Amino acid sequence: MKFICQKSDLSGAIQNASKALSARPSIAILECIHIIAENNTLKLTCSDGALYIRSEVPAQVEVPGSAIIDARLFSDIIRHFPSNAVNVSMDANKLITVTGSGNRSTIAGQSDSNYPVLNRPIQDEGIHLPQNILKSMISHVLFAIAIGEVRETLNGGFLEITRSELRLVGLDGFKLSIQKFQDHIVLPDGKESLSCIIPSKALAEVSHMCSDDEQMLTIHMNASNVLFVINNNIITSTLYAGTYLNYQSLLPKSWETRIVVKKDSLLGAVERAGLIARTLNNNIVKLKIEDSQVHVNSKSEVGDVHEVMDAEVDGKPLEIAFNGKYLSEVLKNVDVERCEIHMNGPLAPCVVTPYNNPNQTYLLMSVRV
Repeated sequence: MKFICQKSDLSGAIQNASKALSARPSIAILECIHIIAENNTLKLTCSDGALYIRSEVPAQVEVPGSAIIDARLFSDIIRHFPSNAVNVSMDANKLITVTGSGNRSTIAGQSDSNYPVLNRPIQDEGIHLPQNILKSMISHVLFAIAIGEVRETLNGGFLEITRSELRLVGLDGFKLSIQKFQDHIVLPDGKESLSCIIPSKALAEVSHMCSDDEQMLTIHMNASNVLFVINNNIITSTLYAGTYLNYQSLLPKSWETRIVVKKDSLLGAVERAGLIARTLNNNIVKLKIEDSQVHVNSKSEVGDVHEVMDAEVDGKPLEIAFNGKYLSEVLKNVDVERCEIHMNGPLAPCVVTPYNNPNQTYLLMSVRV
């Protein structure tokens, strides 16, 4: 194997692919990066056994070949190499030599014969979506996905796709996020809908790869894997098996109390109240709603907070309590100036939405005090 590549291109591709590596790999080979040099292209792949990330960059390939190399060591050597162009070659003993501008480093490589195969669930027709749309949806769902939940399916985001809507859902038992994108979506022939549960790590890396513009990405999926094609990167992940929780049943069909309030005002009051509330380790913040006002209260042995703000109030007066941390997280994901909160008494969950925006819905459990 022998190729010449721009240092910046190679270093960036290594960093992208290395996002798939685990801090505690199950086998030693998963500490490595898989390099394939062919057709004037480098393909660099890393995996933790369930998540694969492949990045491709142009290169002048003089001798096609492949190998696996310790990913972190190779990344550090390329990143600190002084020249703009690097020459990489491998001899018959799998010794990797990196040269350029009179400098030389060598690394022991290995045969790639035992490297895990990249699963590629390619369909005849992928699903195409603007990158900025999916990036935004993921960023508004990750905070609600469970971490280390015994029910494995809650450790991922639930992706549902029909011919008119793409929906992404996260749920951890305390809060729920539903993000929608409505458009004409072309599905594979014979399919009216598709759905899968994608691990949160894979979603986070997809979001990281997506740009902030309307460049298109492509999604392929089958019963066990999902694949995203994003520019020169491919992300493939094993899906969680099983049935996702019926989140629709958690959403109330009506409400007794509704408020419309400035998001930043409520968020600031909740965060200040949380400074006092968290000293008791219960983090309880109370809202009292009456007479076109919202009162935000918290109390502990070190002090108390009481703030009042104006709001549009419809329905019954109400006193309700929430975990202040969770309420803050929900409010931070509201992107507009005002938010709506719909409630059904002190012990029922509430629904938070951006004002007049049906494409984002958050549900938050209240707490008993």
